[in-house]
Amino acid sequence: MHRRRHPSGRLRERWLPHSCRPARSARARRRVWRPRRSLHHRARTGHAVRRPGRALPADRAARRYRHTRADRAWRRQSGQPRTSATRACGHGLVPPRKWRSVQCRDHRMGAWPGRGRSLCRPDNPQRPDPLRRPDRGRRLNAFPFRELSPWLSEPEDRQPLLLGHTRADVAIVGGGYTGLSTALALRESGLSVALVEQDFCGSGASGRNAGHLTPTIGKDLPTLLRHFGEQRTGDLVGFAEEAVRHTEKVIVRLSLDCDYRPVGNVIAGLHARHRPPLERAARVAEMVGAPFHFLDEADVRARDLPQFVKFGAIEASGGHLHPGKYVQGLRRAVLQAGVELFEDTSVTSIERKGSRVHLRTASGSLDCEKLVLATNAYTPSTLGRMAYRVFPLRVSLFRTRPLSTAEWDRVGWARREGIYTAHESLENFRPLPDGRILGGSKVVQYAFGSKLAPGSQPSAFQTLTDLFRKRFPELRDVAIEDFWGGWIAMTLDFLPFFGADKSDRIVHAMGYNGHGIAQATFAGSMAADLVMGRRNRWVELLRRHSLPLPPEPFRWLGVKALLGYLGRIDAKVDHDLSRP
Repeated sequence: MHRRRHPSGRLRERWLPHSCRPARSARARRRVWRPRRSLHHRARTGHAVRRPGRALPADRAARRYRHTRADRAWRRQSGQPRTSATRACGHGLVPPRKWRSVQCRDHRMGAWPGRGRSLCRPDNPQRPDPLRRPDRGRRLNAFPFRELSPWLSEPEDRQPLLLGHTRADVAIVGGGYTGLSTALALRESGLSVALVEQDFCGSGASGRNAGHLTPTIGKDLPTLLRHFGEQRTGDLVGFAEEAVRHTEKVIVRLSLDCDYRPVGNVIAGLHARHRPPLERAARVAEMVGAPFHFLDEADVRARDLPQFVKFGAIEASGGHLHPGKYVQGLRRAVLQAGVELFEDTSVTSIERKGSRVHLRTASGSLDCEKLVLATNAYTPSTLGRMAYRVFPLRVSLFRTRPLSTAEWDRVGWARREGIYTAHESLENFRPLPDGRILGGSKVVQYAFGSKLAPGSQPSAFQTLTDLFRKRFPELRDVAIEDFWGGWIAMTLDFLPFFGADKSDRIVHAMGYNGHGIAQATFAGSMAADLVMGRRNRWVELLRRHSLPLPPEPFRWLGVKALLGYLGRIDAKVDHDLSRP
């Protein structure tokens, strides 16, 4: 007789054939196996929720049975994990009728069959094979996640990887905005350039971002003024403005068709707590000459912004563009300029040998006089460098299906500006040329050791979905078609990081803190000046000795504490907004 305790507390007995009983030791036979008695109100995995008056779902009870002596014996005999489904099939039984499965909206395993349906019927499309893991070979969550962003597709002229040994005047590691812009600037000076990319150009953050072209610099203008004073704050604002103008010139000079709309970006105030910071920022902007203006309620209604925007501020310069088309246009320009491009090539080591720098890859090597590191958030994890200067954060984005004309009429948004909110962890939204709405940010993740956090984050996707429904209640029936994400490189002072090593042969440009379209493009000309030994006022402005990040685990604890603190501030604001 097989005994086990039902969640209700009474002992259930079932007569089973002797051959079906798992092997047990003498000590185990003297002991009646008892499951864990403490019950949580909600399962941590999110698969099942215990409702009042209901017993535990079948899969929750199956998890209690795993990792026991009997389960190990079953694994030795059959090679399969013993779940509620396998017990039902092996013993010819069905799950107890009092156990009812409860579907969670974002769990990766989806819904179990309802009452009256056998878990082991071969004609059940939901469970075609009950002896295998339910999520094996399936998408790990119910959200339409893309490993690569919808902005990009693999290029037809993908360049070969580096084979053998080659030489160049300058080598660049990283095929994003910074690396491609640096390669173009160096080729204009007549140097031979070799660019190495571990995937294909634009597959990193350059092809995954939201597409906002902004003159944003630092955490905010009042913080810059408090830490650096009026003179240097004005210089930093001038750098951000020059970065936007430089990017616009690149788009015109290279004739890049990237759907650029110079409509500016709006910082949206949603709550009364957002008003004082925006007003202070507008006063500082007027003091240092930044094109940043406060918008009161009448100005917001005159611009026909979405209803969730109560007041705000406008960054007059910049706008938004298609990041995939932009980076692919830079890639075509680099190839036409004669740059040696090696894709699918990962750098395994970097060494200085006398007056030259030697790069090793899995299939070859590269000698150069100067090296430029343009890997941004990927630098600590892929190259093992700059771990004490920058750290990567994972940011998730989404886009909806195309909206109809009637739906756009309900939303408003006549000028189609980019919008990001005045939260500590901001939310960003912008319209796309094909009628969709793009949104994201808000939820960021940091992985221990500055590794790249995993892409598929169902809890983050659920948060973004709920966020979109709250900000656009008139679009509650509009489906979200894609989720994706990328990594941004953060610094302690929220300023980009430029410089070189002691030999001036390894140059680095990174740390754009989520504002990389303009700043990374402008960084190309700055890095080229560093390589050529030319004086650049912007390099001198940002070339500094900043405080290093602490080692692990203190870095992880510090980042988590900071994100938690900022999240609580935003949660208080959002809670007040949800009140009637």
